[in-house]
Amino acid sequence: MGLKNNEDNYYRITHVDVSDSRVHIEVFVDQNVSNRKLTAFEKKGTDSVHCGKLTEELAKFADAKETIKDNLWAAGYLALKNEPPFNVMTNVLEAGQ
Repeated sequence: MGLKNNEDNYYRITHVDVSDSRVHIEVFVDQNVSNRKLTAFEKKGTDSVHCGKLTEELAKFADAKETIKDNLWAAGYLALKNEPPFNVMTNVLEAGQ
């Protein structure tokens, strides 16, 4: 799962750091670019965002039957959606989801 802004840039979560409530993301020119192997010059960048609601979102997955990684990614995604400017971005499914 990922997010898309009004300029069609695609944001994908790469890491969720529970210890400091940060969600790490990669930013691509568009979703098509994110689906293929990239050179360092094709990726727009990387960033991390402090998400104040990460712990709260993780608690919702306490009894989930998915893998720990899937639960972390889902909670990170939901926490990211609480932070501006991500709260107004469009939800996008990646291939295979």
